[in-house]
Amino acid sequence: MRNLPPSVALLALIPTLTACTPGPEPETDGAGFGESIVVAHPVGAHPEEYRRDLDAEALYTIDDVVLLGSERVAFVLNVEVPETGRTFGLSDLSVDCAAGGNRNPALTDRVLGEATTSSYAIPYTCAIPEDTGELIIAVEHYDYRLEFTGAPG
Repeated sequence: MRNLPPSVALLALIPTLTACTPGPEPETDGAGFGESIVVAHPVGAHPEEYRRDLDAEALYTIDDVVLLGSERVAFVLNVEVPETGRTFGLSDLSVDCAAGGNRNPALTDRVLGEATTSSYAIPYTCAIPEDTGELIIAVEHYDYRLEFTGAPG
């Protein structure tokens, strides 16, 4: 590619850049509304400093699932952040609702960022199909997926 014009050299790189394989699917765990899911996180400031013999346990819970009319639901995601020796990023948290073959993003007015050791209650709302009997609220965070299931009430 040394003697090629820059525009042609860039075109030659496109197959290499687009041939990336997706990462592994996140690990999935499930519970009902009001139940907690425990996720172990390594302790240490940086990956090279993680203590492999010690994990800190974060707790995730979906509470207060209530209908707002016939096609909307409100709920609270509670996250208990453990002491990990570093801040705990909540900004890459993704939450959605699935019911009746539809999947919709959950919305919050909270600005999520770096968290310290504490409990966080994050209110969300989500569109759902009318007459939803069973609802799945999925939380994706880091390399895991948590699914909370129940009837909106």
